[in-house]
Amino acid sequence: LYGSCNYRYLQAMSRGSLACVIFDQGETDALDPALAVNWESNFNILRDAIRADMGANTPIVIRRLSDAQASALPYIDVVRAQQTSASQNSYMVGMITCDIAGGCAVDSSIYHFTPSSYRIIGQKAADMCSALLANIPAPGP
Repeated sequence: LYGSCNYRYLQAMSRGSLACVIFDQGETDALDPALAVNWESNFNILRDAIRADMGANTPIVIRRLSDAQASALPYIDVVRAQQTSASQNSYMVGMITCDIAGGCAVDSSIYHFTPSSYRIIGQKAADMCSALLANIPAPGP
């Protein structure tokens, strides 16, 4: 999976630059207690690979699992706690939410959001990316 991500990064870099990585993952982890409790440590491995390949200051935005998905994901609370911890304990990592109260809804698959929800997610991700980018330290002399 990471190889595919890095390939897309290299393709994008041939046409421009990368502002931010959006990490929208966790549904499968929320189905399995062993995966759920290891979400943050697995994310940290991915974060380190991203930073090694894409730059130490590459901002990463986590989209936290939505409460709209809770009925199908028995370990959603475990993963959501891991996602919150990862965003609070990692340099240049932010988190966005898209819950029912915020107007988000999933389709019948529970894994995909409605088109209007994706617009909300996209705007929130862009806003968080901008906030993270504002905190990148200036290069030294």
